[in-house]
Amino acid sequence: MKGEIDFKALALQLDAQRDPLVAAWAYEIAITSDDAESDAFLNLALIYFQCADFGYATANLIPDAFANSCLTRAFEILTIVKDRIGDSTEIEFWTSYFSSVYFEEKGIQDKCRQLADKGDSLLPFTYLFVAGESQYVSQARELLKIVRSGLTERERYIKSLIQGALHRL
Repeated sequence: MKGEIDFKALALQLDAQRDPLVAAWAYEIAITSDDAESDAFLNLALIYFQCADFGYATANLIPDAFANSCLTRAFEILTIVKDRIGDSTEIEFWTSYFSSVYFEEKGIQDKCRQLADKGDSLLPFTYLFVAGESQYVSQARELLKIVRSGLTERERYIKSLIQGALHRL
């Protein structure tokens, strides 16, 4: 309809401008749409994941009250997207990854090997590469080409992981 705001486009624009608080707000509205795609949910989950990090929150002037709720909300978003759209390798990956980072849950490498066997996402291979399994460098470089623009927090996060691991080579 004329005059309606496209919150998905707005969220992407704000994400590209590195405005996590307002981007999260726009994504929250965008995901209420019946036709919301998994990318909107995953972009939002990564914003929350990052905002839960003390260093990121401090550098981006994220209020404590917001930052303190972000990890819970990141997991909620992953559950919502799984329930609404169905499970996917990327949803499983991020759920396991968040748990590994914040709760030191074991088994992320085994989980990534299982997810990599599905062959429908480069993320599990990339994690394995970042974790020191250099045989997956070609998959990591392939994903780096996809996320190179760094327009979303999700792309920037993946890009930083890969670039950091490539410097070790």
